[in-house]
Amino acid sequence: MKETCDYFFKEFKGNYDGISCYDEMIFSDFSQARQAEWPGFYLEYRFGKFLKNKQNGIHVIRDYDKGNMDENIDLDL
Repeated sequence: MKETCDYFFKEFKGNYDGISCYDEMIFSDFSQARQAEWPGFYLEYRFGKFLKNKQNGIHVIRDYDKGNMDENIDLDL
């Protein structure tokens, strides 16, 4: 897990424009896209997307949600 997180954060560095980040989250239908604290939610959105796209052996389990477990992962970053 540490190696996966290190790789993600190495690639995530940079400056981000709030409007562009909101647009990306809204376009992707991210459940938290309209929250005021966009930096934290954008990080959760991108990390969730990263986990879905990588073959890293990490499986996210949401036992409190009976919906689709592949969408809207609550990572509490």
